[in-house]
Amino acid sequence: NKAKGTFEVQATCEPYKYKKYETKFTYNIAGTKKILCTNERKRVVPVITVDNEMAIEFQGNTYAISKGTHEILNIYFEAGIYELNITGNGTFTIKYQEASL
Repeated sequence: NKAKGTFEVQATCEPYKYKKYETKFTYNIAGTKKILCTNERKRVVPVITVDNEMAIEFQGNTYAISKGTHEILNIYFEAGIYELNITGNGTFTIKYQEASL
């Protein structure tokens, strides 16, 4: 049977392919530590959780953060490798969802 047919598909899509799991790193900070974070194409603002007051230096600016979970809108990653310098004492966790085109 050499019949032909057509059908129509409607979908709501976005251009990004997300990684299966969020990127998440946890560090024990005692003094100062340099952290390198890589990201794919989609711009993201990471979620940062600390269990003590700390300071984050990112692209020449320093942000003081208190204990808790934070999203600092001036700290964002696009495609590439980003350096954060963390100063303080305690546990520092950073997580973000990577995606590519």
